[in-house]
Amino acid sequence: MIYTVTLNPALDRTLYGESLAPGQSTRVRHEARYAGGKGIDVSRALREMGSDNVALGLIGGFDGKELEGRLLLDVISCLFTRISNETRTNIIIQDESSGVETALLARGPEVQPSELMDFLETLENLPDMSFLVISGSLPPGLTPEVYCRVISVGNERGARVVLDTAGEALRQGIRARPAVIKPNRFELAELAGRELAGVRAVSEYCMSL
Repeated sequence: MIYTVTLNPALDRTLYGESLAPGQSTRVRHEARYAGGKGIDVSRALREMGSDNVALGLIGGFDGKELEGRLLLDVISCLFTRISNETRTNIIIQDESSGVETALLARGPEVQPSELMDFLETLENLPDMSFLVISGSLPPGLTPEVYCRVISVGNERGARVVLDTAGEALRQGIRARPAVIKPNRFELAELAGRELAGVRAVSEYCMSL
């Protein structure tokens, strides 16, 4: 079974309008709401390709319930850990006249130590783990070492672990030896502390990790 992990999922709310201008009121023509988060996007893509998978993560409050409900309506299996604080909502503003998009990305809810341990207990007891895909940012209250622990659990279970994150979370996560990392070129340059020009430079740096 493929499991995806999104520790900081979001309810993405997109508002569509025309001729937006700072300081002026604009009527919203229509809006859309989606379950968001990198790991959730992976689950959605896998489902579209016909691959069974289960989405894991941390959700809380009314927005967390809506997020889970939207995934269930999309026929995406979920096994979320409940937390006391509200799942974040991202606001995306789409100017249909210019095509310009502005995203307001929330930090996410504070996660308590006991809630983290509930999630890890769920992870450690999952059946038939063949792939573990860990994606996205960490919510407040969790340190990058959390990804090391999650990767270690996957490795101990014999899963091929994929890590898709950035910054210090990526730097720390690599220490736990995931099978695959998926930074983009900007995230990889940040990790290396320098621009990596060309495929050879990228390959040589990645081999040194």
